[in-house]
Amino acid sequence: MTSPFTYLLDDSDPRIQYSLGWQRGGLAPEFNSSTTYTDGLNETLTVSFVGTSVSVFGSVTNSTVNSSYEVDGTTTSRFSMDPKGGRIYRVLFYESPALSHGKHTLVATSRGGRVVVDYITITSTLPNTFSACVTQLCGSESNSASAGTTLTSTARVNAAIIVGCVLGGLALVGLFWIIWHLCRQAALKFDAAVARPYDIYVAEFHVLDL
Repeated sequence: MTSPFTYLLDDSDPRIQYSLGWQRGGLAPEFNSSTTYTDGLNETLTVSFVGTSVSVFGSVTNSTVNSSYEVDGTTTSRFSMDPKGGRIYRVLFYESPALSHGKHTLVATSRGGRVVVDYITITSTLPNTFSACVTQLCGSESNSASAGTTLTSTARVNAAIIVGCVLGGLALVGLFWIIWHLCRQAALKFDAAVARPYDIYVAEFHVLDL
C-alpha cells in the first residue's frame, strides 16, 4: 500500500485567496511566525489543490472561535472552541474526509469570534509531479502533467546528445582507420615499385656472368 505524502502551505501563500476582511498577524510559536486572521462574519478563505485530503490549522485566541468548512461545495463541517484562559497554537480546525485523487476546492468561512489561520496541509498518494504542483498550488493537474512532459522531453534530448556523441566518436575512429589503411597500402606499393628494378638488374647481371 502506498504511503501518503503531506505538503504544508503557509497562511501567507499567495495562492490562498482571502476575502477583504482578513489581516496579517503572527507570533513566534506559530509556523513561520505568521498567521492570517479575521474578526468579521462570513469572511472566506479559498484554496484549490490536487490531492486526497486537506486540513486547516490555526490559533485560538482569548475569544471563542467559530468557523465552517466545505470541500467542492459539500461535506460542510463546523469548528468551535473556547480557549478558557489562554492562546492555543496549531489547533486542528478542520480535516476533510478521504477524497478521490484529483483537483478539489476548500472554502473556509468565519462564523464568529476571531478566526486565526496558521497553515494548511494537503495529502496525496503521489510524490514528484504532485509535490511540484502542491508546493506551488497550481490550479489543475494539467500543470503538473506539462511539467512531467518537460522533464521527459529534456531527458530525451540529453539521450539523443549522448547517442550522437558516441556515434560521432565511432565514425571518427573509423575514418582514422581508413586513412591509416590507405596510407599503409600506398607505402607497400611504393616499396614494391622501388625494389623491382633492382631485382631485375641483379637477375640480368647473373645472366651476363654465365
